[in-house]
Amino acid sequence: KLVTYGTLAPGRPNHHILSDLQGDWKNCTLEGHLEEVDGLPIFRWQASVRTIEASLLLSPDLPRRWRQIDRFEGSSYKRRLITVATDVGISVANIYASALH
Repeated sequence: KLVTYGTLAPGRPNHHILSDLQGDWKNCTLEGHLEEVDGLPIFRWQASVRTIEASLLLSPDLPRRWRQIDRFEGSSYKRRLITVATDVGISVANIYASALH
């Protein structure tokens, strides 16, 4: 599972990185805040700050692509686990968050 909130999300400029993966997209929410650094959104987790709407990809193909996506995201982002809420409940998913915290 991968949460996208920026350029990898459906309809965004870098969605082509994920568009060939099999799976389903769902709307989700998570807690934290987004800031913009060098024109790109960066997520920082913080409980009960605000609710952020994002997209959740559920794909069996993700494990074979983590290295490629990690390289694409670069050193400003670190893949972390986070809880997200969907219309069917709470789930744990990967997210690319700020590497600074």
